[in-house]
Amino acid sequence: MNSSNQNFSETRSENILGGIVGACIFSLGGCLLYFLVYQLGYIAAICGIVTYVLAVFGYQLFSGRKETAKGMIISLVITLLALALAEYLCLAYEVYDAYHLDYDINFFDAFNAVPSFLTDPEYADLRSGVISDVLFSYLLGGISFLQYIYRNHRNKKAAAKKRSMPAPTTTTSLSD
Repeated sequence: MNSSNQNFSETRSENILGGIVGACIFSLGGCLLYFLVYQLGYIAAICGIVTYVLAVFGYQLFSGRKETAKGMIISLVITLLALALAEYLCLAYEVYDAYHLDYDINFFDAFNAVPSFLTDPEYADLRSGVISDVLFSYLLGGISFLQYIYRNHRNKKAAAKKRSMPAPTTTTSLSD
């Protein structure tokens, strides 16, 4: 990116609402990935990283600004919500899968029944598993957030150092 485009993107106003919409849309991709990985029987928490990266990308794309503190924090909040939704959907599917043959329920019935399963003392192991899954995915999403913060800080520091350095002088020889 040349310097005129970079200066334009730095002075351009940030469309926060657009960024929120973009982060929500793109974090749904991470939510879907979480659901699919969970259904395959793997540790879906790794999708916390992907979900955060997608949320940041969506925020930047729709807000018109790159790597702003607001954008990174908003993307983190949306990532946490998307990961909680993904875990909830996984639980709803498990409830549906376990009970749809014996009872006449559909996925939406199972979705509405999840809070009952989480609060029932009989399912304490389920609740502790959900908590650990969500916390682990939050941890990985948070690590991704910290990596973005570190990289943003390092880039700003390098840009400031570059601006403070004197411009190189060119010497020309007039000898023929």
